[in-house]
Parts: sequence; C-alpha cells; structure tokens
Amino acid sequence: MSREIDPYSFLPPVPAYSLRSADIADGQALGITQRSGIFGGPGQDRSPTWPGTNSPRLHRVSR
Repeated sequence: MSREIDPYSFLPPVPAYSLRSADIADGQALGITQRSGIFGGPGQDRSPTWPGTNSPRLHRVSR
C-alpha cells in the first residue's frame, strides 16, 4: 500500500495575499500578448501585470 505525500506540507506557512490582472482572467485563454511566439505563432511573449496586495517581500510583482 503506497502512501501519498503532500509536497506542500513541508513548507512553512505564509501570509495570504491577492493578485489581480487586467491581462488575464480565471478560466479564460491567454491573450495574444501573453502567448508565446517562439514557434512562429502570433504571440508576443509578454508577462501579464500582477499588481498585488500583501505580496511577500521576496516575490517580485510587476506594476
């Protein structure tokens, strides 16, 4: 009988924070701007903006 291990159970707790983005939405496909153009597609390889609140200090947030 194998026992499943939760890899996140070993991480220390962190404060909650929220993210919002005008570039992407939950359950929606990425726009052309955020898609990759590496294989000749129409993508632009741009990261979405992620302004957040209470973000961890070591996490870089684009503004």
